[in-house]
Amino acid sequence: MSETDLRRNEGPERAPPQFRMARFLWQQLPYVVALVLAVAGIAYTNVSHRPLVGCWEFLALAIGVVCFVTKWPETQGKGAQLRLIWT
Repeated sequence: MSETDLRRNEGPERAPPQFRMARFLWQQLPYVVALVLAVAGIAYTNVSHRPLVGCWEFLALAIGVVCFVTKWPETQGKGAQLRLIWT
């Protein structure tokens, strides 16, 4: 086997540690963005002394969409997909 074939057969568990960490961070990116938006909303609310109802409505909708989109590829079967939609 050539070196290219060996690299192609390597799975994510055999990847170098920096690539595993980068993949992990890429997978967690939507959740990190949601966390940053939530903290920014809290900080702005504390500074402005006004409630940001629109911000929290948007954030709730955005988190719902992120959860739905990230879990959709993992669902198998129509029943699981319907349960995800209902949840």
